[in-house]
Amino acid sequence: NDSIYNGADDNASGVSGMLALAKNWSASKIKPPYNIVFASWTAEETGLLGSEYFVQHTDLNQQKILLCVNMDMISRSAPEDTKQRILSIGTQKEDENLRKIAAAGNQNLQNPFELDLWETNGHTGSDYASFTTKGIPIMTFFSGFHADYHSPRDQAAKVDLNKEKDILSIVNSSVLKFIETHSTTK
Repeated sequence: NDSIYNGADDNASGVSGMLALAKNWSASKIKPPYNIVFASWTAEETGLLGSEYFVQHTDLNQQKILLCVNMDMISRSAPEDTKQRILSIGTQKEDENLRKIAAAGNQNLQNPFELDLWETNGHTGSDYASFTTKGIPIMTFFSGFHADYHSPRDQAAKVDLNKEKDILSIVNSSVLKFIETHSTTK
């Protein structure tokens, strides 16, 4: 009623990260062997409405989706992350190669993250779930819950741009490596 929820971390950080990656790919002039779709969703909390609509209205027999990258809250840290260097990356249990790709990208950073690599199987808390139910591999990136989550205090001034930049570096290198690996195994 009388408050503005800016959502600087949740989820402007994921959308701005997606836009930055789209700009980077466009400027790079790299021509990947696959189309890369950059999309953001709405209504996650009310039933994954945006991502679910996309998946349900994509003819997966005609348009194969090889990987979904989900970035949800990637610019802040949980209170217990005193060094601001914990990064959670979820994949499905069977996608060990994606975990290896993410870990390798992390090691290329000047100040690598402490990775929390977890399995999304059985979890439905974010837009990646719309893809896992269709058997589409996913990588979901998350930097932690904080006291400003879902509150008017989630302001742009609290965003850690260096953390987000490093996370985007891992996302970008992971996508590049995934494309390279998938191109040689098709």
